[in-house]
Amino acid sequence: MSYNFNKWVALGNGIASAGIGLGTVVTPPLIQSISHFWNWQGALRTICAFCIVTAVCGALIRPSKKELYFVENRRRQTKESKQHPDSQMELGNKSTVTPITFKRKFIRRPLTYLKVKSGISLFWDYPRFLVVVIAYACIACGYNSSLVFFHSKLVQDDEIPKIQASTLTSAIGVGGIVGRAISGAIIDCNVISRRSLYGVSSLFCSFFYYANPFVSLYPLLFVISVWFGLFSGIASCCPGYCARVCIPDEKLATGIGFIFLVEGVGTLLGVFFVGLIRDLTEDFTLSFVMCGTIFVVAAVIVFVDQVYFGLKDRKSQGQEKGDERNDKAETSGQEEGESEPTRNTDKDARENFAYEEDGDIEKYDTVRVHQEETQLSSENELVYTKESIL
Repeated sequence: MSYNFNKWVALGNGIASAGIGLGTVVTPPLIQSISHFWNWQGALRTICAFCIVTAVCGALIRPSKKELYFVENRRRQTKESKQHPDSQMELGNKSTVTPITFKRKFIRRPLTYLKVKSGISLFWDYPRFLVVVIAYACIACGYNSSLVFFHSKLVQDDEIPKIQASTLTSAIGVGGIVGRAISGAIIDCNVISRRSLYGVSSLFCSFFYYANPFVSLYPLLFVISVWFGLFSGIASCCPGYCARVCIPDEKLATGIGFIFLVEGVGTLLGVFFVGLIRDLTEDFTLSFVMCGTIFVVAAVIVFVDQVYFGLKDRKSQGQEKGDERNDKAETSGQEEGESEPTRNTDKDARENFAYEEDGDIEKYDTVRVHQEETQLSSENELVYTKESIL
């Protein structure tokens, strides 16, 4: 989906995965009819034919130009890495690559190599991805167990005919088609966060298991079946959506592979323990309550993760803002320290200028008084001279 979609990736993924719900709609009545006419061997042959068809469909998918570019680029880098960079500079064009010998001293840290190449380091490098995987293991444990034993519970405990029981199983598929299709639209439109959608859908799935032992009417069973299919379809798509924001794009394929791996492990353990509890109690009530509890545990894991990392991110953001305020305060303090001497210098300059100005005024007054005295003495001498002549 990432190679073929640049926008609305979640919506495209949801529509593509809606085929799982379509298979859940068609397969139960079809397998039930085939088992009625050709026994269970014929039903298994039909399922085998479906698997072959999926292989043919996969072979018909042509890689996009983007995918071909990345494959060719990776192949070229691998080829260049095998060639020694300085081999062309030596005389005789001899290779200087040391042949690999299978000695013990060359085999170092095999567990580290295995950890890096297998992608297991994703779990401790990205703890939030580990939480997503654990929650999905719980969902797979409960969801696939319900698909396996829901039909048997309806027939054995509720005494519903097999065809009608298959119809109720198909109702789960109808809800799954809608849930998977709208999950991508909800994510792309940012109606709710991915983890919130993951936790809410898991919690709503548990209502189906808790209500199932107390509901025996066919219309109510149909309603809760569609309810379960709707929210289980959303919950099944959310791990892929959450993985896209938890791990880098170059490691996304490895992360999706681990998600499918834990789905298989959850299905194996869930079906085993649900069947074991049913055999011990001779009733599906406790088995379905256990499945509902598993979905609640998955929802609690997601919500606790969201709250914990939300508080952690908020705390880190608060620290960053505090550091920014401290930096601004230090910067402003330095600017004030630099501007204070300037203000003092300006003040001193103004005082000196005023003092000099006052000095000039005093000098001017002194000169003016001296000139007046000189002029007055000159006039007195002139008068004295005239009087002496007379």
